[in-house]
Amino acid sequence: MVQDQLVKLMSPTKRRAGRLRTGGRAVIPTVENRGPSVLQLNVEGLTTAKLQVLRHLADSNGAAVLLLQETHCTSDNILKIPGFHLAGSIYSKQHGVATFVRTEISCVDSNLSGEFTAEELSEAMSKLKPGKSPGRDNIHPEFVIHQSTTTTGWLCAFYTSCYQRLKLPKTWRRASVIALPKPNKSAEDPKSYRPISLLCVPFKILERMIHSRIEPVVDSQLPREQAGLRRGRSTADQVTLLCQDIEDSFQDNEKAGVVYLDLTAAYDTVWLRGLHLKLLRTIPERHMVKFIMETLSNHSFILQTSSGQCSRLRRLKNGVPQGSVHSPMLFNVYIHDLPDTASRRYGYEDDLAIMLSRPTWKAMEEGLNEDMGTLVAYLRRWRLQLSVGKTVAAAYHLSTREARRELEVRVDNKCLEVQQAPKYLGVRLDRTLSFKKHLEEVKAKRNIAPQSGAEALMRERSTWLSIPPSE
Repeated sequence: MVQDQLVKLMSPTKRRAGRLRTGGRAVIPTVENRGPSVLQLNVEGLTTAKLQVLRHLADSNGAAVLLLQETHCTSDNILKIPGFHLAGSIYSKQHGVATFVRTEISCVDSNLSGEFTAEELSEAMSKLKPGKSPGRDNIHPEFVIHQSTTTTGWLCAFYTSCYQRLKLPKTWRRASVIALPKPNKSAEDPKSYRPISLLCVPFKILERMIHSRIEPVVDSQLPREQAGLRRGRSTADQVTLLCQDIEDSFQDNEKAGVVYLDLTAAYDTVWLRGLHLKLLRTIPERHMVKFIMETLSNHSFILQTSSGQCSRLRRLKNGVPQGSVHSPMLFNVYIHDLPDTASRRYGYEDDLAIMLSRPTWKAMEEGLNEDMGTLVAYLRRWRLQLSVGKTVAAAYHLSTREARRELEVRVDNKCLEVQQAPKYLGVRLDRTLSFKKHLEEVKAKRNIAPQSGAEALMRERSTWLSIPPSE
């Protein structure tokens, strides 16, 4: 256990303390070398240069554990220390304490690998929605929800056995896939449908219990700009953040260029070997990673039509199933290491946008083209495909004289389509952020009278921009 290892490491020597100053050179404290121990440091703000000093301190003094007391920080700006993994962190306002342990130390967290409890099972079952379609085993949610107290113990033992032995029933690996038509798309085009996997209800319960255990670990290592289905984050946050940054460029008399990236079948093209590598870097418990990969391997599906007809059984080699509890979080892990760019990024699952503001059109276009080249190279390296035909660009500024000027951004020597008011996460953003076109669409869709349109929008359950609330 981690606690036992920490006690052994701390017992032969005293805890060593030091401090890194904010400006100028970092001051390396004098520490007496007495073998492996815990190194405690007080840091004001973390930077790449300071992390290199921390690694040097740990190596030169044989420290196996780093305890950082950081000020002026949030959980989002903890950077990675080479050779260490984040074992745990606590944050309160602008102060935080983080513990880093060397990667070669076996880190088995009882919270991740312990037996499943009745409380975990009850919480997972409480999230089941009656009336939902069953999987291939034909077990409906109502059958599981109304099980007895005796059955709870059996289920906990069964799920624990599946986890410890890395074994799953064959039925759980087979999914019934239904195709939902996308709005305003041709019904004759197969690409106009969104595949949804109907998984077995008992398997969904196991997924939820696993998800509850690893969510805090994964969430602490995801970048701030990725908000897809994370606790306390929603589409409204990303749209508001993007609009605020564009408004800031208006205040600075600059022009803002935004590229809205579209990935082709993002979930279905996730490279499982690449996902395995990134999970090993994110989750310290190796057995948990093995089990997650076991739930994704040897999967097959049958396509089911509305008339009840079924296709033959087909096997999946890559991708995470849409409809799985894990899929959004696993996709966040898969793209969490997007390369740094001059443009600011805004991500919600596979909906990605980048924004760059510059005083001149030339500087803005050069910066966006360079950043797009960096992102496209990353996507290809990890076998994700950018849909150039659906990726659009837009310029935001207050210059009426340049209202019709189009932004020139190229990918593979092809100019991206330019739109005057593209839609991002359900909101149309026009050149001056007046939201006129968006409000007109909302009024037409909901049959709101023109004279009462603003009042009706203010009474909506979601924001005045009519952004759908996050579940």
